[in-house]
Amino acid sequence: MATRRSHRAGYWLAWLLAVVGFMAPISGCTVNPARQEADGIIELEFWSLQMLSFKDYMTAMIADYETAHPNIRIKWVDVPFSEGEKKAISSMLAQHAPDVVNLNPNFSALLAQRGALIDFRDYLSEAELSAYVPVTLQAASQYNGQKETLFGLPWYVTSAITIYNDALLPAGVGGPPRDYPAMARLAKQVHEQGKGYLLMPTLANGGQFFKVLFQAGVPLVDETTGRFVFADHGAGQALAFWVALFKSGVIPRESLVEGHQAAVDRYQSGTLGLLLTGANFLNMVRENAPAVFQTTRVAPQFPEGGKGVDFSEMILVVPKRSAHPKEAVAFARFVTNAENTRRLTQLAPVLSPNKVVLQLQAREHPALPTQAGSDDHAPEPLPPVIIEASQLSARQLLGAQATMPVLPRQNELNQRMDYFVQQALLERLTPEAAMAQAQAAMNGLQ
Repeated sequence: MATRRSHRAGYWLAWLLAVVGFMAPISGCTVNPARQEADGIIELEFWSLQMLSFKDYMTAMIADYETAHPNIRIKWVDVPFSEGEKKAISSMLAQHAPDVVNLNPNFSALLAQRGALIDFRDYLSEAELSAYVPVTLQAASQYNGQKETLFGLPWYVTSAITIYNDALLPAGVGGPPRDYPAMARLAKQVHEQGKGYLLMPTLANGGQFFKVLFQAGVPLVDETTGRFVFADHGAGQALAFWVALFKSGVIPRESLVEGHQAAVDRYQSGTLGLLLTGANFLNMVRENAPAVFQTTRVAPQFPEGGKGVDFSEMILVVPKRSAHPKEAVAFARFVTNAENTRRLTQLAPVLSPNKVVLQLQAREHPALPTQAGSDDHAPEPLPPVIIEASQLSARQLLGAQATMPVLPRQNELNQRMDYFVQQALLERLTPEAAMAQAQAAMNGLQ
């Protein structure tokens, strides 16, 4: 199981684009030979990503489906997360393509742009889609120039919250900052205490600054022309805030080259004040850094009242080369329905994309796996902070009105954004010049 969106290096992206260049004529006119036996049994091949830890859950769910659909057999193949994208590309070119594939939205968007995936809106009604939390569908949608297409169904979700170490905050502060001016003041105070840093943002990694701009309400793309316009609407000013913090030394310089894991390590060592991460991170802190866990608290995403909610999800897609797209869509809908996603949330610290289940998660205690070695196998009581984090995460997703859109050629855009943000942080370009050049470079891709 994985929830972080994947961003590959230049070689991987170049290889991907070279391969998908061949896919347009293939995906449009060739389908997989029907895997249908003489007795009328249809076999659907279902690829999941790193779900072997949930083998009992997966096999029981598949058995339930096969019992309810005697003419369907599901061939389940679990793929290591590190191999998922490469195997998906290979399958699109092979004679034998899977019918339902578990991928992340960014990579799926690349496939959808090349016409390799079905549009679920061609198979499901608005009433059927209304069971899902709207922003989870938005995250698996894109505008193709004529209409909005839905290239995947959301399976499971994580929504980031603010996790902070109260012991590192100055006395009387009363919690993490809620807006940018408070962030600047508190970052300076924590650093002056000599205990570490308030935060370690990865601004030049994986297109993270797109999310910063979106949360700040900066328009990214002109809806009429499709051109990037963020530099014309305050992106330089938004970047200038972070450049000033970086220049003052209240953000570790390592944040330019180190990723999220480095921030996680600093937090667990007690030298970082806050993290924007999933609620499941608390279990890691509880196990690896008990002393830090004792002073860990949670709060809504920063900044409070931002335009959208930062979340990650994994989705199910159906390749156009599936010989049985109608049956594949029905199975994908079954996997992502209320009952099955409810069961998954009881086994893992994830959120359901189903409205009804998510409403339950917003007010119920999260489940805790049985403790190994316990005499009576009774679950250990959950600490209040973990309960609060789980419920807060669910409430945020329920209240979300928008999510950052998946943009065409997202990975290439991320690379350009990362480069120019880094140039500004290193003071090789002014923030305004960096954003103007980034905008021009992105419009040059169109």
